[in-house]
Amino acid sequence: ILDGDAKGRVLNQASDFAALTVWSNFTIQNGGSQEAPSDKRGFGVVLKKNGRVQDCLIQNNKYNLTTECDGGGLSTNSSKFDNDTVAINCIVRNNKSTHAGGVYLNGKAIIINSIIENDSTMNNAAGGVQLHDGAQMLNCIVRNNYCNGDMGGVRLTANSSTPVACTVANCLIYGN
Repeated sequence: ILDGDAKGRVLNQASDFAALTVWSNFTIQNGGSQEAPSDKRGFGVVLKKNGRVQDCLIQNNKYNLTTECDGGGLSTNSSKFDNDTVAINCIVRNNKSTHAGGVYLNGKAIIINSIIENDSTMNNAAGGVQLHDGAQMLNCIVRNNYCNGDMGGVRLTANSSTPVACTVANCLIYGN
Protein backbone atom coordinates (compact mmCIF):
# COMPACT_ATOMS: atom_id res chain seq x y z
CA ILE A 1 0.00 0.00 0.00
CA LEU A 2 1.33 3.40 -1.02
CA ASP A 3 -0.47 5.97 1.14
CA GLY A 4 0.04 9.70 0.58
CA ASP A 5 -1.52 10.72 3.91
CA ALA A 6 -2.87 13.84 2.09
CA LYS A 7 0.67 15.28 1.93
CA GLY A 8 1.23 15.29 -1.83
CA ARG A 9 1.24 13.03 -4.89
CA VAL A 10 1.53 9.33 -4.15
CA LEU A 11 3.27 8.04 -7.30
CA ASN A 12 5.05 10.52 -9.56
CA GLN A 13 7.10 9.60 -12.61
CA ALA A 14 9.23 12.74 -12.89
CA SER A 15 10.52 12.18 -16.45
CA ASP A 16 10.08 9.99 -19.52
CA PHE A 17 11.80 6.61 -19.08
CA ALA A 18 13.97 4.93 -21.73
CA ALA A 19 12.52 1.46 -20.91
CA LEU A 20 9.11 0.30 -19.75
CA THR A 21 8.69 0.44 -15.97
CA VAL A 22 5.64 -1.24 -14.40
CA TRP A 23 4.20 -0.64 -10.94
CA SER A 24 2.05 -3.70 -10.25
CA ASN A 25 -0.32 -4.89 -7.49
CA PHE A 26 -0.28 -1.69 -5.43
CA THR A 27 -3.02 0.17 -3.63
CA ILE A 28 -2.27 3.84 -4.31
CA GLN A 29 -4.33 6.05 -2.03
CA ASN A 30 -4.89 9.23 -0.06
CA GLY A 31 -2.88 11.64 -2.19
CA GLY A 32 -3.70 15.29 -1.68
CA SER A 33 -2.41 18.67 -0.58
CA GLN A 34 -3.47 22.21 0.18
CA GLU A 35 -1.18 23.47 -2.61
CA ALA A 36 -1.68 23.10 -6.35
CA PRO A 37 0.95 20.99 -8.16
CA SER A 38 3.04 22.97 -10.64
CA ASP A 39 2.28 20.52 -13.48
CA LYS A 40 -1.50 20.75 -12.89
CA ARG A 41 -1.89 16.97 -12.55
CA GLY A 42 -3.63 15.08 -9.75
CA PHE A 43 -2.43 13.54 -6.52
CA GLY A 44 -2.79 9.79 -7.16
CA VAL A 45 -0.54 8.68 -10.04
CA VAL A 46 1.19 10.78 -12.72
CA LEU A 47 2.92 8.84 -15.49
CA LYS A 48 5.12 9.81 -18.41
CA LYS A 49 6.45 7.78 -21.37
CA ASN A 50 7.25 4.14 -20.52
CA GLY A 51 5.45 4.26 -17.18
CA ARG A 52 2.61 1.83 -16.42
CA VAL A 53 0.38 0.79 -13.54
CA GLN A 54 -1.02 -2.72 -13.67
CA ASP A 55 -3.44 -4.57 -11.38
CA CYS A 56 -3.54 -1.51 -9.08
CA LEU A 57 -6.25 0.02 -6.95
CA ILE A 58 -6.06 3.83 -7.17
CA GLN A 59 -8.42 5.37 -4.64
CA ASN A 60 -9.29 8.31 -2.40
CA ASN A 61 -6.91 10.83 -3.97
CA LYS A 62 -8.39 14.31 -3.58
CA TYR A 63 -7.68 17.67 -5.11
CA ASN A 64 -9.87 20.15 -3.25
CA LEU A 65 -8.62 23.47 -4.64
CA THR A 66 -10.22 25.54 -7.42
CA THR A 67 -7.05 25.86 -9.56
CA GLU A 68 -7.28 23.66 -12.66
CA CYS A 69 -5.90 20.15 -12.09
CA ASP A 70 -6.34 17.13 -14.40
CA GLY A 71 -6.84 13.57 -13.19
CA GLY A 72 -7.44 13.09 -9.49
CA GLY A 73 -6.64 9.36 -9.57
CA LEU A 74 -4.50 8.74 -12.67
CA SER A 75 -3.02 11.30 -15.04
CA THR A 76 -0.45 11.36 -17.81
CA ASN A 77 1.94 14.24 -18.40
CA SER A 78 3.85 13.72 -21.64
CA SER A 79 3.22 14.41 -25.31
CA LYS A 80 5.63 11.61 -26.29
CA PHE A 81 3.27 8.65 -25.92
CA ASP A 82 3.01 6.55 -29.08
CA ASN A 83 0.14 4.18 -28.31
CA ASP A 84 1.71 3.35 -24.94
CA THR A 85 -0.47 1.41 -22.49
CA VAL A 86 -0.28 3.24 -19.18
CA ALA A 87 -2.90 1.29 -17.18
CA ILE A 88 -4.07 -2.33 -17.32
CA ASN A 89 -6.59 -4.06 -15.04
CA CYS A 90 -6.81 -1.17 -12.60
CA ILE A 91 -9.64 0.10 -10.44
CA VAL A 92 -9.76 3.89 -10.16
CA ARG A 93 -12.36 4.95 -7.59
CA ASN A 94 -13.39 7.67 -5.17
CA ASN A 95 -10.97 10.29 -6.52
CA LYS A 96 -11.66 14.01 -6.94
CA SER A 97 -10.20 16.82 -9.05
CA THR A 98 -11.28 19.98 -10.88
CA HIS A 99 -11.01 18.20 -14.27
CA ALA A 100 -11.27 14.44 -14.83
CA GLY A 101 -11.90 13.26 -11.30
CA GLY A 102 -10.79 9.70 -12.08
CA VAL A 103 -8.51 9.55 -15.12
CA TYR A 104 -6.90 12.09 -17.49
CA LEU A 105 -4.91 10.66 -20.43
CA ASN A 106 -3.21 12.58 -23.23
CA GLY A 107 -0.86 12.03 -26.16
CA LYS A 108 -1.92 8.55 -27.34
CA ALA A 109 -1.78 6.99 -23.86
CA ILE A 110 -4.04 3.93 -23.41
CA ILE A 111 -6.03 2.47 -20.51
CA ILE A 112 -7.23 -1.14 -20.87
CA ASN A 113 -9.53 -3.50 -18.92
CA SER A 114 -10.05 -1.08 -16.06
CA ILE A 115 -12.93 0.17 -13.91
CA ILE A 116 -13.37 3.88 -13.26
CA GLU A 117 -16.08 4.48 -10.65
CA ASN A 118 -17.40 6.89 -8.05
CA ASP A 119 -15.01 9.69 -9.02
CA SER A 120 -16.01 13.35 -9.12
CA THR A 121 -15.04 16.75 -10.43
CA MET A 122 -15.99 20.22 -9.25
CA ASN A 123 -16.01 21.74 -12.76
CA ASN A 124 -17.52 20.83 -16.13
CA ALA A 125 -14.91 18.40 -17.34
CA ALA A 126 -15.55 14.66 -16.86
CA GLY A 127 -16.21 13.14 -13.49
CA GLY A 128 -14.83 9.81 -14.70
CA VAL A 129 -12.42 10.00 -17.66
CA GLN A 130 -11.03 12.69 -19.94
CA LEU A 131 -9.17 11.56 -23.05
CA HIS A 132 -7.11 14.19 -24.88
CA ASP A 133 -5.14 14.29 -28.15
CA GLY A 134 -5.29 10.67 -29.26
CA ALA A 135 -5.68 8.90 -25.91
CA GLN A 136 -7.57 5.59 -25.89
CA MET A 137 -9.83 3.66 -23.53
CA LEU A 138 -10.42 -0.01 -24.37
CA ASN A 139 -12.57 -2.64 -22.63
CA CYS A 140 -13.29 -0.45 -19.60
CA ILE A 141 -16.25 0.20 -17.33
CA VAL A 142 -16.99 3.83 -16.42
CA ARG A 143 -19.80 4.02 -13.87
CA ASN A 144 -21.34 6.18 -11.17
CA ASN A 145 -19.05 9.19 -11.64
CA TYR A 146 -20.20 12.75 -10.95
CA CYS A 147 -19.48 16.11 -12.53
CA ASN A 148 -20.75 19.42 -11.14
CA GLY A 149 -21.18 20.73 -14.71
CA ASP A 150 -21.41 18.33 -17.63
CA MET A 151 -20.00 14.99 -18.81
CA GLY A 152 -20.13 12.88 -15.70
CA GLY A 153 -18.72 9.84 -17.52
CA VAL A 154 -16.31 10.45 -20.41
CA ARG A 155 -15.05 13.58 -22.16
CA LEU A 156 -12.99 13.58 -25.37
CA THR A 157 -10.90 16.64 -26.26
CA ALA A 158 -8.15 17.60 -28.70
CA ASN A 159 -5.70 20.41 -29.33
CA SER A 160 -7.54 22.89 -31.52
CA SER A 161 -4.60 23.61 -33.85
CA THR A 162 -3.63 19.98 -34.59
CA PRO A 163 -6.43 17.70 -33.34
CA VAL A 164 -5.80 13.97 -32.92
CA ALA A 165 -8.85 11.70 -32.53
CA CYS A 166 -9.40 9.80 -29.29
CA THR A 167 -10.73 6.22 -29.18
CA VAL A 168 -13.28 4.58 -26.89
CA ALA A 169 -13.97 0.93 -27.78
CA ASN A 170 -15.77 -1.97 -26.12
CA CYS A 171 -16.53 0.08 -23.01
CA LEU A 172 -19.57 0.12 -20.76
CA ILE A 173 -20.46 3.65 -19.62
CA TYR A 174 -23.46 4.06 -17.33
CA GLY A 175 -24.91 5.71 -14.23
CA ASN A 176 -22.85 8.87 -14.58
